[in-house]
Amino acid sequence: MRRLALCAALVVGLAPVAPRGQSAEPTVPDLLERVSTYLVDFEKEYSRVIADERYRQTIKDKRVSTLSDRTPIQTREIRSDILAAPDLGNRWLSFRDVYSVDGRPVRDRDTRLQKLFEQVGANRFEEARRIADEGARFNLGTLSRNINLPSMPLTFITRENRGRSAFRAAGHDIVAGVPVAILDYRETARPTLVKSGPRDLAAQGSFWIEPTTGRVMKASAKFEARDFTCEMLVTFGLVEKLKLWVPLEMKDTAANAKETIEGLAVYTNYRRFDTSVVIK
Repeated sequence: MRRLALCAALVVGLAPVAPRGQSAEPTVPDLLERVSTYLVDFEKEYSRVIADERYRQTIKDKRVSTLSDRTPIQTREIRSDILAAPDLGNRWLSFRDVYSVDGRPVRDRDTRLQKLFEQVGANRFEEARRIADEGARFNLGTLSRNINLPSMPLTFITRENRGRSAFRAAGHDIVAGVPVAILDYRETARPTLVKSGPRDLAAQGSFWIEPTTGRVMKASAKFEARDFTCEMLVTFGLVEKLKLWVPLEMKDTAANAKETIEGLAVYTNYRRFDTSVVIK
């Protein structure tokens, strides 16, 4: 089975100049700086919350003759805990801990990820990665992957990584009643953040950004190779009790010549946990 794994990106252009008499729109560098500043605070808060994930995957056979015949051949519902935690480089990493598949428990739901990051230990990162890889085996399809996480697209626009991609203005939209500016990006640096075995997989996608605050309202990422594609779209929303905008939904697709796997993940029950230490 082919495996996609996270390994660890910006030439920027200028937005069009506003006509005389109109207020100038933020340039691409302006937007990137606002997003980076926003994400500094976001990372601090998001890396201290845990959420419930309900993830429904559907696999379809692409070898049938017509689109109408491509009925689902298998569905799966995966229930997990999702947690993000900071490492020593002040980057935040997300982990999925599966506890139920199609209503059947696969482990005791004992908040083991939360407990892991509330403890001090040099091997916590390795143990958390082992837990995440263990859960990845429940994904449908022949395309093995562990990048289908709601925080994945944001990796490409953090202050540390934004220099690895080319960004361009791509118009405007309305998301949840909020006017947003759209930035498209294309990863240009090598090695890339995501690899398939030894192969680089350059990402491309878009961010829907509230211009005045730098808040990310939606984010997408697509990884395409000769023999497969993977893409995801994450929508963010406000959780009042946390006063924090967090991922509420992720739609993703993975496809090769034989099959397409479509996923819809919904995130609920966000709650804080305390950790005064970081991943070693």
